[in-house]
Amino acid sequence: MRSLNRLSSVLLLIFAAAVPAFGVGLPQKALNEIRLHVLNVGDASCALVECPGLNEVLLFDCGKSGDEEKGAMTPKQIRHYITAVAGKKNVKMVLSHPDNDHVNQVVDLGLSPSVLYLGGGKEDYQKKKELWSWLQKQKSVKVGFAPGSSATKVPDLSCGIADTAILTVNAGDGLYTPSQRVNSDSLVAAVEYKTQSGVFRAVFPGDATAQTLASILLNVKPPLRADVLISPHHGGTRSGENSFLWASAFLPRSVIYSSGSNSPRCVKIVWEGNKINYKKSKAFVYQESLDVQDLHLVPCYTGEPSDPYWFVISARAEYSTFASGIVVLTSGGKKMNFRCLDNDGKIKTC
Repeated sequence: MRSLNRLSSVLLLIFAAAVPAFGVGLPQKALNEIRLHVLNVGDASCALVECPGLNEVLLFDCGKSGDEEKGAMTPKQIRHYITAVAGKKNVKMVLSHPDNDHVNQVVDLGLSPSVLYLGGGKEDYQKKKELWSWLQKQKSVKVGFAPGSSATKVPDLSCGIADTAILTVNAGDGLYTPSQRVNSDSLVAAVEYKTQSGVFRAVFPGDATAQTLASILLNVKPPLRADVLISPHHGGTRSGENSFLWASAFLPRSVIYSSGSNSPRCVKIVWEGNKINYKKSKAFVYQESLDVQDLHLVPCYTGEPSDPYWFVISARAEYSTFASGIVVLTSGGKKMNFRCLDNDGKIKTC
């Protein structure tokens, strides 16, 4: 019987690797792999995780913000892509916080998650009437976390045989402006997949700020060693996100910026007259990231009207959806494979 079970497992692995996933343009992942899809939704966030196995996915936020004229996905393309990947699988969902650019596509996806976790206050969701009406119809919605909740694994957010932990949530209590509080309240989640070849860890921070990071570091001893960090707040730096402290805390092997033409921000810009000094300027906050990828473009936003962004040719494992399109990362443990897709799910050059 054991031999028969082993044979069945081998056949399933071969079958999973050979069958193309409809509408996505990639081979369906093997059973022992985890795969991340970071959609090209402008300065917004929509990320889907295909869990190890065949029957479960995690959705972290789903919004969009402008930039369609500059190449971002349309609502129809977002819905088609998510539907193609999720299929009839069990969907679990995390909404980091209720900013439009993280939630304004959720209702139209047509999903019925088996469990749904919310970062931010209940009252912030109630202001979004359509979203709140949809939330009330869902089976299992978790709200009302205590401020700065301690890091803990959440069994009902497990991703197949991978674990999901909430590193912190609702850490914005006491901040002066509503926007600062809502961003700092972001639920920060980490998906951890342990294999014989090592541990793969992906971190999803929403629009986390410096205050959010401080809460994480009270909960978890650094460094957290993320294999992939979805850059907080789309690569921005206004409230302490993406500072050197984030690099020190997570030591990310790779970074994906879910961003439009306004980010990521450059870590250091040197101007001479009205021109950027390219030799002295630095484009990347996360200097620890791997330097083994194929050459690709990464935009660097300067904040100057005369030159709003410029492109860097890079071999680092840092990708921007604005430049690369949909970024897909597949891993069976420590080894990571990056592929890029256009808005219709066809493979393209990063």
